[in-house]
Amino acid sequence: MAIFCGVKKNRRLEPGRLMMKKEWLVLTGMFSAVMGIIVLCIVFGGYSSLLRSKNRVGQAREFLKVECQKRLNLLPDLVSMAGVSLSSESLRQIQENKKESAAILAQLSDEAAPIETGLADAFEHSQALLTKNMEMLLSAVEKKPDLPEADSYSSLIKRFKDLEGVVLFNVRRHNKEVRYFNTRRTVFPGFLIAKWFGLDKLHFPEIPVELFQTEKVASGSSVFFSARIVCHS
Repeated sequence: MAIFCGVKKNRRLEPGRLMMKKEWLVLTGMFSAVMGIIVLCIVFGGYSSLLRSKNRVGQAREFLKVECQKRLNLLPDLVSMAGVSLSSESLRQIQENKKESAAILAQLSDEAAPIETGLADAFEHSQALLTKNMEMLLSAVEKKPDLPEADSYSSLIKRFKDLEGVVLFNVRRHNKEVRYFNTRRTVFPGFLIAKWFGLDKLHFPEIPVELFQTEKVASGSSVFFSARIVCHS
C-alpha cells in the first residue's frame, strides 16, 4: 500500500517538474534570442563602421585629387612669372612633369579601393617632382632683377601658399582616415568582421606629407618678396 502511495505522490510532482522545465526552456530561448540580437548588432554595426570608414578614405582621396589638380593648374602661371630666367631644359622637364602629373591624376579612381602599388608610386613621384619644380620656379622669380607687377605677383603667391595649405590639410585628412580603417580591420572584433565580409585584404597606404611641402622656399621667400614689393611701391 505504501508503495502505491509513493507512486501516486511522484505522479503528482511530475506536472510541477514539467512546468519548471518549460520555464527554463523559455528563459534559455529568450536569453539565446537576446544574445543573437546583440551579436547581430555587433557584426552589422562593425561592418557598417568599416564600410563607412572605407568610403571616407575614398572621399578624402577624391578631395586630395581635386586640390592636386588645382596645384598643377598653377604651374603655367609660375612659369610665366619666372619668364626667360629658365633654361630650355628646365622648361622641358617642367612640361613633362605637368603632362605626367595630369595623366596620373586622371587615372586615380573615385572608388573607395586601394590604389595599385605602381600607380601609387607614380603618383608620389610625380607630386614630389612637381613640388621640386615649384620650388625652382619660386627661386627663379626671387632672383629676377626686375620685380613682376606687384598686384599680380602678390596675388599669385597668395594663391600658391593658400592652395599649399589646403593640399597639406587634405593629405593629413586622407592619412587620418587611412590609419583609422587600417587599425579597425586589425583589432577585435574588427578583424573577424573584416574577414567575414572580405575586407581583410584591403590596406590603404598613407601618402607622405613632405611630398607637397615647399614651405622652406615659400616661407623664406615671402618675407623677401614683401620687402621688394615695399621697396618698389
